[in-house]
Amino acid sequence: AAVARLLLRALRAGVGGTYVHVALGADGACPADVALFLLRRRPRMAQRVDGRRRLPLHLAAAGGHPRAIVRELLELYPAAARTPDGDGRYAVALAVESGVAWGE
Repeated sequence: AAVARLLLRALRAGVGGTYVHVALGADGACPADVALFLLRRRPRMAQRVDGRRRLPLHLAAAGGHPRAIVRELLELYPAAARTPDGDGRYAVALAVESGVAWGE
């Protein structure tokens, strides 16, 4: 219930993007399984950009989200890996900058 309130509040506040963007940009407040559920329910959301021209993959990479989310996003929209955000940055660069180590 708390996650649903967080998502609805952010969408009403006009943070930009879809509820998938909000979930991935919630500073870890949204559990990975919820983000995966949202993506699987509306897979086309993987192709939508927010107000800063970021795809969900950009947010997942920058936020150090679990590898399962990144993998799902890439499977749903492979072109995201070749798409820069509004600042001209690619998801791979954001992932490196985030310092996350996804190791096997």
